[in-house]
Amino acid sequence: MRNYPAVLAALLFVPFGMLHAQADWLALPNPTNIITICPGGNAVGSLLVGDFGSNGAPTDVSFSSSSTDITVIGIPPTQCPNGNFAVINFFLFASPAATGSYSVTATMSHSGGLNPTQLVFTVNVQGQITTTITNASGANVLCPSSSATLVANATGGNPTSYRWYLNGVFTGMTSAVLNASVAGSYTVSAINTCSVEGPKSAPTVLTTGVPTQITAETCILLPGGDYQNTITLQGTNLAYQWRRNGVNISSGGDFAIVNTPTSTQLTVTNVSSHDGAVFSCIITGACGSAFSSGCVALPVELMSFIGAWTEGGVRLEWETGSEINNEGFEVQRSSDGIEFTALEFVPGAGSTEVARQYGFLDEEGASFPGRVLYYRLRQVDYDGSSNLSDAISVVVPGNGGLELLAFQTGGESLEVTLLSGGERNLRLILSDALGRVHIQTQLALPLGQTRLTIPSTQNLPPGVYYLYLSDGQVRRSWPVYR
Repeated sequence: MRNYPAVLAALLFVPFGMLHAQADWLALPNPTNIITICPGGNAVGSLLVGDFGSNGAPTDVSFSSSSTDITVIGIPPTQCPNGNFAVINFFLFASPAATGSYSVTATMSHSGGLNPTQLVFTVNVQGQITTTITNASGANVLCPSSSATLVANATGGNPTSYRWYLNGVFTGMTSAVLNASVAGSYTVSAINTCSVEGPKSAPTVLTTGVPTQITAETCILLPGGDYQNTITLQGTNLAYQWRRNGVNISSGGDFAIVNTPTSTQLTVTNVSSHDGAVFSCIITGACGSAFSSGCVALPVELMSFIGAWTEGGVRLEWETGSEINNEGFEVQRSSDGIEFTALEFVPGAGSTEVARQYGFLDEEGASFPGRVLYYRLRQVDYDGSSNLSDAISVVVPGNGGLELLAFQTGGESLEVTLLSGGERNLRLILSDALGRVHIQTQLALPLGQTRLTIPSTQNLPPGVYYLYLSDGQVRRSWPVYR
């Protein structure tokens, strides 16, 4: 009995290009005409043959190969009975030297005289798979407590697994992705479906990164008056950005910048035009960033400024650590700390990195007995620009001069700081805004600055109080607040 329906049902799912038919038979791959084989290995192919039975003879199937590297042998029976269909199988053997693609042909024929037909199979010999590495983390630097994500990319087949190597030694890792936390040279290979390991990839080298850190920073004045800021560091792949008052600068004009892998140096010329400017540097590296504390370019570095009463008047002394284009110092005096008068101009040293000492005697200070005098310096450059120092105070001995410098309330006492122009015995009164006396005591006040503690103020309600001091000749009062 001829089984046409079964054959026709199978044909419904066959692409037209894969169907090979003659008047008495037809054939198609079972299930595909593409076969993969390993070098030196074997595989089994198959095709489905249907015989329509119009001539009474069975259909014979024979096989041939396009190369001696591929041997093909039909598995008996290699014949489809008349009026039926059959699955015909065949063995494939690849030589160890086989590589690339080959073809194997199945030829259908019979003794009835009809022309033979052929069904061609493509045989792909599985070659070695090549690989490359992509560092998904970007940088090839391993910072402390970090890792790099390495990804294997395969070409020439579908790997069944991978083999990762560190410095030529197998790590035991076989997946496509490796999280590398140890510095060294990484390579990877791929295993194909024939369990053959392909060649190792080109190496990806990971290095150990050093955290970015400033180890030293110096600011000096060079002979000739140029200012120089040098920063030394530790770190990996360092980059530097110098700034002036927070604005980025680069080499050129008044600025010369020299960088090395672990240091950067800024030299500033024409320093007087950058008086008071703050120069700093932002350092970025593979393992973090750092910010320099910054140096201020000052034409004159004033190290100290002091004053004291002597028998001849008020003696002022000051010291500079360095000077740039310094014409000199104008000495100024004030009796109230607000309005200052110029007394004398003391010439400077021009430009020097050597410490210099200066002095001035205010003989007129003796004409202010018992007073507090204030002094400051106005430093002047050759170009006319100037800077003012902080003011200092000096007490001139005498019967006058009594000042309240500061007071502090809280807790169980009132603390006041007084400045006296001479020794005196005082009567102290603390009263409220209605004139009621809350505290009254006698005290001895020495020459100069004295800090007093007035106890038993914890029970006073908050408000304005008045502190009165009197020695019979000098009477002073100040409002204080609790």
